[in-house]
Amino acid sequence: MSSGGITDEAAIEGHDLIHNAEVEEQKLHGSHALTNEDLEPPAGKADLEQAPPSDQKKESTMDKVKEALNMK
Repeated sequence: MSSGGITDEAAIEGHDLIHNAEVEEQKLHGSHALTNEDLEPPAGKADLEQAPPSDQKKESTMDKVKEALNMK
């Protein structure tokens, strides 16, 4: 059991479900898909704008989900 209160199996199933939904969205919407990687940080993110470029990290939606599920 993971420390988040859900089982590892449930976390993996949740991850797979989200991943499959993202793949389907990208098939349907191509370059306009909301799940494409962010090329630039959103405007108004002062912390990211002030950080040196080497400290900035581009994260895909899947990376954010993995981090939220403590799988990363």
